[in-house]
Amino acid sequence: MLREALRLVDEEGLDALTMRALGKRLGVEGMSLYNHVRRKADLQAGIVDLLWEEVERSLTDGDGWRDSLRSLARRLRALAIDHPHAFPLLMSASAFAEPMLRAAGHALAVLRDAGFDEQRATKALNAALGYAAGYGAMEISCFATRPGGRDGADEFEGLVEFMRALPPDTPPDLVRVARDCCMCDTDEQFEFGLDALLAGLDPACKTHEDRSR
Repeated sequence: MLREALRLVDEEGLDALTMRALGKRLGVEGMSLYNHVRRKADLQAGIVDLLWEEVERSLTDGDGWRDSLRSLARRLRALAIDHPHAFPLLMSASAFAEPMLRAAGHALAVLRDAGFDEQRATKALNAALGYAAGYGAMEISCFATRPGGRDGADEFEGLVEFMRALPPDTPPDLVRVARDCCMCDTDEQFEFGLDALLAGLDPACKTHEDRSR
């Protein structure tokens, strides 16, 4: 039932998730679903569980804490690509699902084993999660208007769409700024930012907090 609910959201959007619509897809009366869940919010919480299970199943440790955080960040961002309509549920109160806590707990253990103290491990994990979730949310909001969309258009068509989106009196220097910022490779940009983040999280790297002591 929950997987069908996720498919419904993927195909038709979060607002389309109703007991009646889900029941129709399952071939049952919508009211009968209340024998399994108390309310729509329970369905949404179940979808959150499924999303975090996808993250948890795909995590790898590799050669150390960087690989562990990199794997977690990449998979979390990938949820935005794979499930753009459901992804906002991860920002809700029900996002603290058991699979999420297990994945976070595993990452914290890896960080502590690598020499992070408890406080720095928590901040490092939150930084990686925040970066990936924020990047994913940004992609969801931007891809509808980004030249070429998520699937990409040819270069000329993308450039035409980009120019149409700008006010006609935009100064040439600001056109160049917009072009450089908006027409980049999003995968490459994500990896660049993730590399920079992980470099700054190294225990040997002094943070603002460390320097202020």
